[in-house]
Amino acid sequence: MQLRQIETPEKWTEFWLEKFSVELEKLNCPQKDITAQKSIIRLYLSKNPGNPRTIDINKMLAFAASHKTTAVAPLMIFYNVVSHSEKHLETLTALAAKIKVPQSKKELPGAVKKSGKKV
Repeated sequence: MQLRQIETPEKWTEFWLEKFSVELEKLNCPQKDITAQKSIIRLYLSKNPGNPRTIDINKMLAFAASHKTTAVAPLMIFYNVVSHSEKHLETLTALAAKIKVPQSKKELPGAVKKSGKKV
């Protein structure tokens, strides 16, 4: 098996966004929500190039604060199922509880319940 050569920050961003999109589809998110959440992650990664697991927690929190509650849920999904980072996820989970952002996959924006109703 040949590994993919990723040589630029832009290509890395696209790599992470592709993985993120797949995970959102698994959560049955509508396409418009996938697009919106990918936009948030694209901006986050463009402002913080490099390995997402090594992004400074304070930079992540500053990004989340600058986007109010709209950035927290996408970042939680990203760090939970795409770029697994316990330290980032723990920080985001604490922030979500503090500002009352949904934390379970079923409560995340764009998720569709089995009944077909969007959360």
